[in-house]
Amino acid sequence: MEVMKFKKAIAHIRTSIGEMPVQQIEMFCHIAEQENQIAQVDLIRLMGLPQGTISRNVSRLSNKLVQNVKGETVNIGYGLVDSELDGTGKRENLFLTSKGKKLYSTLQTILK
Repeated sequence: MEVMKFKKAIAHIRTSIGEMPVQQIEMFCHIAEQENQIAQVDLIRLMGLPQGTISRNVSRLSNKLVQNVKGETVNIGYGLVDSELDGTGKRENLFLTSKGKKLYSTLQTILK
């Protein structure tokens, strides 16, 4: 029965967000489990991944704007995570956007 809940949660992610690699789903869940925010350096230690891998995945989870071949600015990110520098300006703190909070809440409901 737990597998059915898991499949339903994955289906919800696919229909509401689109295809999302497992590594990004795991990262999203780590960020969501924090009460307010998590420093990117702490996420690096928690997940045991290189800084470049974390940065690329954070970009994808965020609102990532790029220019397409027509020169138009388009968003290729999921819009689930945002970041801000801490008071020292050295550490980037990650937190869920309202869209991310809504997704996480729905996933929690599905997986109960």
